[in-house]
Amino acid sequence: MRDTVIRVLAVLSIAAASGIAALAIPAGAETSVGPFTIAGPIEQTFRETGGQRAWGAPLDDARGTADGGQFQRFERGVFYTEPNVNGGKAYAVNGPILAKWGELGWERGALGYPTSNVYHLSTGGFAIPLIGYFGDTPGRWSKFQHGVIYWTEATGAHPVSGAVYDIWSKTGYESGAYGYPVDDEYQLADGGVAQHFQRGIITAEP
Repeated sequence: MRDTVIRVLAVLSIAAASGIAALAIPAGAETSVGPFTIAGPIEQTFRETGGQRAWGAPLDDARGTADGGQFQRFERGVFYTEPNVNGGKAYAVNGPILAKWGELGWERGALGYPTSNVYHLSTGGFAIPLIGYFGDTPGRWSKFQHGVIYWTEATGAHPVSGAVYDIWSKTGYESGAYGYPVDDEYQLADGGVAQHFQRGIITAEP
């Protein structure tokens, strides 16, 4: 707290000396947890989504990505931000969706950067925040620049993108005729692609 106050006072002093009439200081723009610092867009999303209670402590300071973004690992998830994606807002990815995204190459893979936090999908029952769902088997999904990843305990985590995603979305996503994806997209001999869902196969012509 003392260090934060000193930083804010120093910035205000510089602003006053430069003739700046007013300067907005983002609330909680930097937080220290143990030896590590959480700052900027990552700190904002971390705080807005439950902070240390939800995500645990940071495992390191933020690191840079090859294309100018940043990521920071926590005990229960990873936060990513990239200045040219959704205005630089940070998003959290965790659990099986994080593992699948990693298999696909992280932000360098076909899906690109995350553009949402992980959403919880409930087909019934009730939820207790930060604890879990009861009375059903919920799914989760996360949106990325070039597609989505959906997960349920029964089906596992699978990406949906491109022409298959377009068809699936028009039929109502996981609540529609096809249900959740049960495997990843694969190539057909004629150059098209196909993907298996709970209640059918979606095929997209080349």
